Amino acid sequence: MLANTAILVTALLFGGMVLYSFGFAAFIFKNLPSELAGLTIRKAFPHFYLFVMATSLVAALLLW
Repeated sequence: MLANTAILVTALLFGGMVLYSFGFAAFIFKNLPSELAGLTIRKAFPHFYLFVMATSLVAALLLW
């Protein structure tokens, strides 16, 4: 049961990574001027990194 949940959390992590890099970043750079897009991505990155660390920790704890 916990292993299945860990797999789902890992899938959430992978989906978030793909969405950030191919969805969010592409959308921002397409719709904003490059200087503003770069600032926006840099402001959003710490929140994304916290998401990655938290979901990785949850998946690891579920497997442990």
